[in-house]
Amino acid sequence: MDHAARAKGELTMPQNVKGTFAASPGANNNATSDVLAIPAGTTSARLTLTGAGGTNVKTQRSLDSGLTWADQSTYAVPQVGTAITVAPNQQWRLMVVGVPSQSVHYSLSIVAGSP
Repeated sequence: MDHAARAKGELTMPQNVKGTFAASPGANNNATSDVLAIPAGTTSARLTLTGAGGTNVKTQRSLDSGLTWADQSTYAVPQVGTAITVAPNQQWRLMVVGVPSQSVHYSLSIVAGSP
């Protein structure tokens, strides 16, 4: 991490959170993704889930900087560019339901210029 840039306020939250929910005997039940912070002026995000069907992933929203999380919707794998309505100053993350039988790759991204 660039601590000097962070001190100057030059670092921003990622516009896209990507990763994989692993399928293995040691995988965490109900694993969560990194957090996507919604900037001012943004009202839409896109969700993509790839992998074998039969796995569900929930979107979760926080209105208090991640202190508490509320389930929003549950999506079945696969999803490609599914629209999610968001609002500025919210935080969003994904949570896999249970332990996937096969790995699930995910992407949650801000839609640039979403009015």
